[in-house]
Amino acid sequence: NVGCVYDRCGGGGMIERINDWLRERRIKRYSTYMQICYADGDKGLARAYGELMKAEIKARSPRQIARMESRQFRRVSNG
Repeated sequence: NVGCVYDRCGGGGMIERINDWLRERRIKRYSTYMQICYADGDKGLARAYGELMKAEIKARSPRQIARMESRQFRRVSNG
């Protein structure tokens, strides 16, 4: 199927992979903002970024979770 990109975790559409990539970027960005806010003493804003990060983590696709678990397993088994 030309319109899909398949991986070892059961395949997945290209749009889903792009959305997963964008979501991971948002998670990292929110984490950084949260740390900066805590360091600056703005705990309310830090909590708000934490909540945004948590919502993005909960919205991860099942295939993204499987890819992350697969990478973690490879890292541990090669360690």
